[in-house]
Amino acid sequence: MFDHASSRILREDLRVLFPVAFLAALLIMTALFRSFLLSIVLMVVISLPVIATAGATQWLAIPFSTLTVSALLMVGTIAVADVVHIVSSYFIDFQKEENQDLARSAKKAISSNLQPVITTTLTTMVGGAIFCASASPAVRSMGVTIVLGVGLALLLALLFLPVVLTKLAKKPAPLSGVLSRHSPA
Repeated sequence: MFDHASSRILREDLRVLFPVAFLAALLIMTALFRSFLLSIVLMVVISLPVIATAGATQWLAIPFSTLTVSALLMVGTIAVADVVHIVSSYFIDFQKEENQDLARSAKKAISSNLQPVITTTLTTMVGGAIFCASASPAVRSMGVTIVLGVGLALLLALLFLPVVLTKLAKKPAPLSGVLSRHSPA
């Protein structure tokens, strides 16, 4: 009875938590990049690893619990960080670039952020892998969810962001001047 009640409460929380997290990230990115369309597409790039991870955990018969939901929120958080770092660098470089070559700016944004993004991904995956050694099945499930999801977040960001940047982010966002003032020269 307790498991059923806990699962029902968790499902109800999900109906609130995930939309609130999605909306908050969407509003922040829209304010930062000054493009609702770009922000919507970026939220799709961010949502894909969360959705894929949720599906994969169910396919792998990983139990639905508070810890796996927390892991999915962590996957979304890492995906947001990957996307925001790369897109912010794109706009900073694009604004500084005299010939404004879209492909070169996208390549530079990804390559200049590759080491920190991969480092964050790998350290988070190692932390998740450590959870896999727990005696608790719920903690092990959380670990598998983190490892799988964070890896997918990196992969999907690197696959989709070059296309998104060169097709949708053709002009610098108005706040890119603010971004470039706070970046190293």
